[in-house]
Amino acid sequence: MLHPGNDSDVEQKECFYHRLQAVIQSLTSRGILMVVGNMNAKIGSNNEGYEETMGGHGLGVMNDTGERFANLCTTNDLALGERVFPHKRIHKATWVWPDHSTENQIEPD
Repeated sequence: MLHPGNDSDVEQKECFYHRLQAVIQSLTSRGILMVVGNMNAKIGSNNEGYEETMGGHGLGVMNDTGERFANLCTTNDLALGERVFPHKRIHKATWVWPDHSTENQIEPD
């Protein structure tokens, strides 16, 4: 499945996450489940309501795609590994804007 971009309409995003949820629910074994791909999910540092899913070690502000992905993870008892364990701030940013002061953290593949 191809993840819709951040500029995709709500219907496309809802369809993607509905299909992904159906795939997860269809699994017969609950061994190790990893959801990988370019989600463009900015999870952010505010973990209110997502404490079990993401811990408190994020960076920045959650975007719509991040909220959808965090909800999927919460529903399925999945953890966002990059956010559960502490990292030095220098290792948190996925990219830095050319002004060298604006940082962003996007959920990795």
